[in-house]
Amino acid sequence: MRAPARSSRRPAIVLAALPVALALLVWVAVVALTSGDGTESAPQQAAPVSQDFAAVESSASSAASPAPSPLAAAPDDRALRITVPGMARVERVPVVSSHPSDEAALRRAALHVEGTGFPWQRGSNTYIAGHRLGFPGTASDRLFWDLDRL
Repeated sequence: MRAPARSSRRPAIVLAALPVALALLVWVAVVALTSGDGTESAPQQAAPVSQDFAAVESSASSAASPAPSPLAAAPDDRALRITVPGMARVERVPVVSSHPSDEAALRRAALHVEGTGFPWQRGSNTYIAGHRLGFPGTASDRLFWDLDRL
């Protein structure tokens, strides 16, 4: 006689792995965007920035964040923006530094988790947080929606 079929744990595992996959992909994108290989390419036209993102971008440069290590060469413009080429809605999205439980920051876009490193710091881990579904009517609405296509 056969044993009864066990319920599949696959959906729970996939859902648990999504935040880890997002953090890894964001880290790879940030590293790729901040490290140049010395080659020059044709200039790309910047995507238009919505009013919501423009407001977040202006507050991002003045947001309190941990000081980079003295060995790090920080860029002049420390306002973080993220682009993930494989995701339609994630192009030059502003990233503010905040505590990961700051829902107001998550409603505006994505956030750099305070206490983690910055992309320009050698050997640091940079954590970016955001909601896949976001909040309807805000800039975060379905921002990371197509994460599963990466």
